[in-house]
Amino acid sequence: MLPLDASLFPDPFAPLTPVELPPDAPQCSSLHRQRLRRAEILAATRRQLAESGAERLTLKRIADECDVAVQTLRNSFGRREDLIVSAVNEHTSSIWQKLGIVSPGPAAFIDFSQMIYECATRAPSFLRGTLAIAFSNNPALRVLQDHAAGNKTRLLRKMASQGMLRPEIDIDLLAAQITKLDTMLMYDWAQNGKADELIRQLVAGHKVLLLGTLRDSAAAHLEH
Repeated sequence: MLPLDASLFPDPFAPLTPVELPPDAPQCSSLHRQRLRRAEILAATRRQLAESGAERLTLKRIADECDVAVQTLRNSFGRREDLIVSAVNEHTSSIWQKLGIVSPGPAAFIDFSQMIYECATRAPSFLRGTLAIAFSNNPALRVLQDHAAGNKTRLLRKMASQGMLRPEIDIDLLAAQITKLDTMLMYDWAQNGKADELIRQLVAGHKVLLLGTLRDSAAAHLEH
């Protein structure tokens, strides 16, 4: 399998801009500006998460950086926890959207390992910030784990509809197991800082979990 193009990794500290609107559509320009502003706020939240951690991140810090009122953030995103969840989920969703374009079926799980590796090497403070949330005592933040599993569930359901999975596979359980594997391996990385070991174990772990669930014809996608 060819390595994933590292340039596909979305910079968590940059605005993840929405789909460009046609320049000759003035009726949409206001909506486009709103979406761009939202992307800027979410990028600022990810930067603050990396710098301060979830516990010390405040709406006021984000408001000051983005030059908006705190009430504006509350009106747009809700609580502080809701803003953090939106910011992290946007980045995770961007990763899976890119993988959905370039990585067929089971290969997306291997390429996702490469995405985590890129985050560990290029934005380690952000990855540590998101990892801390996974073990947070705050229920409003722990929903990020559900979102992570949900992304994998959607891909697995698509694979099932394409006849790649064995019919007896519990898709929700498999998605949860892969998510737990990712979380625990990232936790180990956070302790020792060895990114090369992180990607090695992620790839190996994903293959172990997937090979027993795939039909023979689909298993080849893990290698090619």
